[in-house]
Amino acid sequence: NGLEVWTVRPLNFQDRTETQRQKNHGILFKRMDMDQKNSKLQQIVDDMMYSYKRIESQALAERIAREVSRDLRLENRGARDAGYFVLRNTLSPAVLVEVAFMSNPKEERLLKSEDFRQEVAESLSRTIVRYVNSL
Repeated sequence: NGLEVWTVRPLNFQDRTETQRQKNHGILFKRMDMDQKNSKLQQIVDDMMYSYKRIESQALAERIAREVSRDLRLENRGARDAGYFVLRNTLSPAVLVEVAFMSNPKEERLLKSEDFRQEVAESLSRTIVRYVNSL
């Protein structure tokens, strides 16, 4: 039961060499008009961007876990990290929010409620706006 928020874990070798990641960063570095042959510079920029993304994602995840679980009166299961594709292969901070569990009969009823789903959307949007405004 409850709510939990996922952020990206530290990169491992396999993550760094993933085809989609390479493609995304090739596009980014080209748009930045970066020397495509300077792999050391690309690695430094990549590491800095990933560190920034992780820090911002973690801060946002902790805030969402705290505020949205309070708003919705759900157990705060916290912010965790994982290697999910949708978190790894973004160029900007990203979180994955799991709200309630269908395997829990009480929460399944909540999830079937249009009013509850609207509350979830509103709480998430308020929290994200407050977070962005605090930067």
